[in-house]
Amino acid sequence: MPKQTAKFVAAIEALRNIDGRENAPIRDSEALYKFLADHHYAWDNKTGKWSVVERPVDSSGRETTSLFTDPQGKPTRVFRVRIMAHPEIIDRIAAHMATLYDVLEPPGEQYPNHKGPGSRVYATLVFRGAGESQGLRKRGRGHN
Repeated sequence: MPKQTAKFVAAIEALRNIDGRENAPIRDSEALYKFLADHHYAWDNKTGKWSVVERPVDSSGRETTSLFTDPQGKPTRVFRVRIMAHPEIIDRIAAHMATLYDVLEPPGEQYPNHKGPGSRVYATLVFRGAGESQGLRKRGRGHN
């Protein structure tokens, strides 16, 4: 029996949602992950769960494309930014960025800087007009 890692235990749990799961190779973790990937499941290390995804998945359960690359390997015009500033002006800076770019994922919680005063936030932006035309959907915090 494979080592009972969080990824493996979550993979066994994800099997409950798959038709044909009785054929899943549960005695071999690599084969099990490939089985899930073949059924469009990807492993999310942050949440510790397997979930159905639209993008291609490799045999280990990792998505093979990202927000930054389309299936043909071309850039999607999406980019992530980190805004570091005094906590009182971060929201103004983020609002200004939203006038220049489409917002795919708005800034969330402020984090204190590691060195020195100030805070930082992260946002996912798209060059204006690129988002909906390339099949990208706007999303809020707490995405998959």
